[in-house]
Amino acid sequence: MTAIPASRADLREIAENVVESFRRDRLMTAAAAIAYQVLSAVIPLALFALALFGVLHLSSLWTHHVGPWIEARTSIPLYTVINDTVSQILLHQEGFWLTAGLALTIWELSSAVRAVMEALDRIYEARARRPCKRSLSRSIRSAIPRRCSANTSNRSIRASSA
Repeated sequence: MTAIPASRADLREIAENVVESFRRDRLMTAAAAIAYQVLSAVIPLALFALALFGVLHLSSLWTHHVGPWIEARTSIPLYTVINDTVSQILLHQEGFWLTAGLALTIWELSSAVRAVMEALDRIYEARARRPCKRSLSRSIRSAIPRRCSANTSNRSIRASSA
């Protein structure tokens, strides 16, 4: 076969090979698992961000910017629930969501990293299996943006000492 498909038969063969590879490596299942894990990390990440806003006394972001934007795009009952939840987090449960929100976000993102690792193992037919501890620690380290976490901790230290 040439580098550029010359005929319909070549295109058909390429399409059949791609479909077979997707089936053999269960790529759609892996893609769904990765998407699920990333989406499930959004809620604890949002709760962590709200708690961080509360600690940094940035609740005006919610009341003046984000809240009105959401209120204009949702129903009154839904906005009431969202606003009550955000107010509760901003005012009362900062410590819990700072720790639990961040921990849940890292856990969910590390699960997505493990799903990517497994999919790549299947694609490249890697037979070497990692021990569970090693796979878990590697995926957690990969889920934490090192520079971002260092910058955040430096800012938190400066803010708390001021």
